[in-house]
Amino acid sequence: MQLEYGTQKYLFMGDAEKEVETKLLQEDSLEDIDVLKVGHHGSETSSTKGFIDKVLPEISIISVQNGRYNNMPSKDIIDRLKINGNQVYITDTDGTIWITSDGITNDVIILKDLNLNGASKLGLRVYFRYALFSV
Repeated sequence: MQLEYGTQKYLFMGDAEKEVETKLLQEDSLEDIDVLKVGHHGSETSSTKGFIDKVLPEISIISVQNGRYNNMPSKDIIDRLKINGNQVYITDTDGTIWITSDGITNDVIILKDLNLNGASKLGLRVYFRYALFSV
């Protein structure tokens, strides 16, 4: 799902893997994404070099449970995201991630110790001026 708010672009990849990324690249509808919710928990099955080079996110969020089950997120994917100066946040180590936007800039708020009945390390909240999206 891609959203635009003011000048800011957000791409939420959910559990999408390489095949979905390839289709999106073929449609040529992606470029200069400001915030990327990384696909499939940052596993090796998503976030190909071609995809990351095309979307060029400034901020990337990887949502994964404590303990990085099945080696997620992949260190290679984290390194790939960081190459272009991208800020990378991972919910199992950083905690709940809130992004607020006025449509011109994005602010990242880390709520490391927030307890949401056991789900504290899985959260991503994006607040726009008049809307809230939970992913």
